[in-house]
Amino acid sequence: MVTVTLESVGNPDYNQYGVLIPLQEVEVDSIEAASAACRSFITENDLGSGNWGPNAGVVREDGEMLGQISYNGRFWPIPTEGGSL
Repeated sequence: MVTVTLESVGNPDYNQYGVLIPLQEVEVDSIEAASAACRSFITENDLGSGNWGPNAGVVREDGEMLGQISYNGRFWPIPTEGGSL
């Protein structure tokens, strides 16, 4: 099972702090679907990049972290030992 976390935090550029939309974990079919879920969440909630918190976009498979989706929808895998992004 693949999941992605969605969350919105306050944007410090606008003097907003704290969590605006609490963290939720959504089941998806693939990394591509996780990216689409993130972009939909961002669009539906009219979020800017400053609202995309450090816990948002985390992709897991069977509980193990695979990587993270950034605000622009790109998937960043966790580097393998000795590798890099």
